[in-house]
Amino acid sequence: MLQEDGAIVVKQKVRTFSKSLRFLAQQAGTALADADQPTVMVVSSAEQTVTDQLVEAVRKELPTAKITAMPVGTVLASHTGPGCCAVFFRSPATN
Repeated sequence: MLQEDGAIVVKQKVRTFSKSLRFLAQQAGTALADADQPTVMVVSSAEQTVTDQLVEAVRKELPTAKITAMPVGTVLASHTGPGCCAVFFRSPATN
């Protein structure tokens, strides 16, 4: 989770990869529940099937969301390694 001062902190530890994908989608769903037109970006250095799973999980939480999926950039991927997944969004409270 990104804090206002720019620090990134662990929000919660999740024990399995499939649960972590659901957790990411749920966090977006909770934060954007009141958004008129939610926009979400899914990025991943994992296989395309994993990216597709995360997109579908987000779509279940936010059926009306505009979802863009793309690979993680090379610089970020070199630091995180294979299998990195993220969901980016801006909640209405911070707009």
